[in-house]
Amino acid sequence: MSQAIIVLEQRYGTDYGEGALVAKSSFNFLSVDDATLSPTTAPLRIPQTGTQYSYETWLRFRCEYAPLTKVFNFRVWTDGELNTGLNITANNTEVASYREPVDVVSDQGTRIDLVDYASQIVSILVTGELSSVGDKTSYLVLQEEVTTDANPVEESESIYYSYDEI
Repeated sequence: MSQAIIVLEQRYGTDYGEGALVAKSSFNFLSVDDATLSPTTAPLRIPQTGTQYSYETWLRFRCEYAPLTKVFNFRVWTDGELNTGLNITANNTEVASYREPVDVVSDQGTRIDLVDYASQIVSILVTGELSSVGDKTSYLVLQEEVTTDANPVEESESIYYSYDEI
């Protein structure tokens, strides 16, 4: 039986101290660095030329209630489908330290297209072993790219995750 309580938190804002943290069950790709706003307030626009980049979305897992021993093997994936003109990139190597999000091409970790990681078997490993309240994993840094051929519709993308607990 699972004992641990693990939350997904989004970090945003300046890179000193702990910055701003929000425990979330959903998040948005926005044109501003603020995890409390919605796409209606800070939408990504379809560019006339080139590519529009969202601000990076910095996510990590945090232990809210300790497991018997540890929680580990954090995996993240998606359903592998996006509308035309949209792409989401992610890091598939460890990003241990936070940096203030940017709205240009992310250079956090080795960048991959999230749609290529479309099952628990083919997923991104987020490093970390959580055994005490307050322990945190490394970061998953996501960024949406919008090109000129994007459809002008709002889209949501499901991100799935799993972890092991002993």
